[in-house]
Amino acid sequence: MEEQNEQKISLVEIIFLGLIFGATDLIEIFADLLSTTVILAPVLLVISWIFEGISWIILFVWLIIKKIRGVWSISGSILELIPGLDALPIRTITFIVTILLVNRPIKVPGAEKAIQTTTIKVAEKVGKAAK
Repeated sequence: MEEQNEQKISLVEIIFLGLIFGATDLIEIFADLLSTTVILAPVLLVISWIFEGISWIILFVWLIIKKIRGVWSISGSILELIPGLDALPIRTITFIVTILLVNRPIKVPGAEKAIQTTTIKVAEKVGKAAK
C-alpha cells in the first residue's frame, strides 16, 4: 500500500485561519482584561462578541467543508464555554491541535485489524440477537 503524503489542511488555510483565530483571541483577551473599566466594558464586550460570532461562522463553515468537525469538538472547543477560561487563547490552541491531529494522524500498530475483528464480532452478536 502506498502512503499518501497529502495534507488535509493546506498551508494557506493554516495561515489564513490562524490569523483570524489569533486576532479573535487577542481581542477577547483585551476585552476581558479591560472590562474592569466602566466606560470601556460594554464597547469591548460588543466588539468581542462580533468578532467571536464571525470567527465561529467561518470556523464551522470551514469544518463542514473539510469534514473534520468531530476532530475540532474532541480537541477542546468545549473549553471556550467555561467562564474565566475564555480569556485564554483556547480557540487558537485548539486550531493548532486540530491541524496536528488531521495532518499527522497517530498510527497505532495493529489498530485496523483489531477494529475489523471487533466489528465482525459485534455484527455476529447483533445478527444472533436479531434471530
